[in-house]
This record gives sequence, C-alpha cells and structure tokens, in this order.
Amino acid sequence: MVQTATNRAHYRMLPGFIYTPVGAGNEPESILIPCTPQQLTFTLAGANPIDAGDYDYNFVGPGLTGAFTVTVTQAAVTPTAASVVVAAALNADAQAGQFYQWTSALGVVTGVAKSANTSFALPTTSTVGATTNTAAISVAAAQNALRMGVFYVYGSSTYTSGAVTNTPRGAWPVALPSGSTTIALLRGVVARPANQTALSPTFQDFNTYDAYPAGAEGFGCLRGQVCAVVDPASGTMSIGSQVNVVIAAGTYSVIGSVTDAADGGNTLRLDNTTPVRARVVANEETFQMGTGYSSRCVLIEVNQTN
Repeated sequence: MVQTATNRAHYRMLPGFIYTPVGAGNEPESILIPCTPQQLTFTLAGANPIDAGDYDYNFVGPGLTGAFTVTVTQAAVTPTAASVVVAAALNADAQAGQFYQWTSALGVVTGVAKSANTSFALPTTSTVGATTNTAAISVAAAQNALRMGVFYVYGSSTYTSGAVTNTPRGAWPVALPSGSTTIALLRGVVARPANQTALSPTFQDFNTYDAYPAGAEGFGCLRGQVCAVVDPASGTMSIGSQVNVVIAAGTYSVIGSVTDAADGGNTLRLDNTTPVRARVVANEETFQMGTGYSSRCVLIEVNQTN
C-alpha cells in the first residue's frame, strides 16, 4: 500500500507513531537527542608573567546585540592565574556568559556552548607586549538529529548542556546502534506519542525525515506497537517476517532500521529471542509526501524492557 498525502497528520502509518497495543500498555522512556556543543579556547602564552594591560575578546556574534567585546584588565601574573581572571570575566559578562560556560586550566580558557544551536565564528583578540592571546574553535558544533522510527542505544552517561554536567532529570542521552551493539544494549524505537510533530520547521517539509533535533528531549518506545523504518534494501516485511535491526552498514544502509533478512554481524535479530523482542504485527506500507519524501515503514510490537 502506498499512502500519499500533503499533511503528515493524515498518515495512517508514520515512522515512530505509537499504536494502542493489544494487551498491556506502552512503556515509554524520555530520551535526550545527542549533540556536540561548540567549544572555544583562548590561550595566553609568550611571556611569564604575562604583560599587564587590557586584553580584548571580540565575539563576532550572533550574540544578543550582534558583535560584542569583553575587555579584561590583567596584572603581571602567570598565564595560569591570568586565565582564571579571563574565565571569571567571561562568565560574568551578560553575553559571553549567556552563550558559554567558561573554565580555565594552565593558561587556557575554554568555553562550552550552552545550546546545541550555538555556533559563533572564530573570535579575535588583542594582546599586550610579548604576550600572545590565541583564539581557537577547539570543537565544532554538530547537529546530530535522531530520525524517528529507528532503534537506539544509550549514549554517554554525561552530557554538557546548559553548562550542567549529567543529564536532564529522567532523560538519558541516546545514539544510533553501532557495530559493537549487542541485543542487551539495544533499547527501543525513537517514537512520537501522538500522530504529530512538535519539531523545528526544518523537519516539517516535503523533503526531510521527521527527526528530533540535537539537544532536544524525545520519546522512546520500549514496549508496545510502533512504526519502524524499513531499510530500502530489505525485502517486503509482513506478518511472520524476521525482524533484524541494522547496526552497521553492509547490505543495508539505514542504521537502526529493520529488515526481513540478516546481514551477518551487521544486524541483530529480535524475533527469535526468548522472550521475543520484536515481531511484525501488520504488513509494511510505503508513504510518500510530495515528490522528495518517500519511506517504507512497518508496524512492529517491541518488548525491549530491560
């Protein structure tokens, strides 16, 4: 069956959509979509002690008012001591402290973005005498959106967001499976609790898959009936088909999707375990939206409680 519609809310099956199951209810969990926050560094070197004077830190923006400058007045101290002063000044600034959390160590000041969406251009600096004051983007921001309808695993147990170490209460960072993923590590399916999306407009067009954006909290389905993405290279999935999860590229390409046949160590089979971890409960469907968005999905019952 092929569904064609102009509005996602009209779809009968949509990746990640949860159906009311037969028997016990759904078991959800809150998940945190991974991101890589941008990190900036300022390194004081060239003289020890540094030269006393005013050191400027010029941020290109976007900022609250566009470009802005933080001026830090330094005494003739070691680079390590000077970096402590810089970190304190940047944290106290209404804009630098709004977007980054600043720390210092051994003459290097590091700022970690407080949002997955923060990505400043390389700042410029001024210096005094023989002292150097070098700015760098040490870690580039990465938007790691997580597509709905694919299986996931837990990610790192620590996460820096809003400059708070560890996770928001009740949500765990997650990621796509990898070649080292085992059945014991596999969690549930990236899901939506209703047939709608509350996402950035970036993901609500005719040409992109529905996904939770980086840094957002999402919905994981551990137990219940949920629509899963079928890999394009899979055979047709129907009631009685195998349920294999793609954990590495090989015959199949969509990590976290399901297939009707195994591909060696690149897949994990879930329908022949004890207890059964996933089974097909309705024949797969293909839905198409406009001319650039087409995908296959199948309704499966998952039992990933662990």
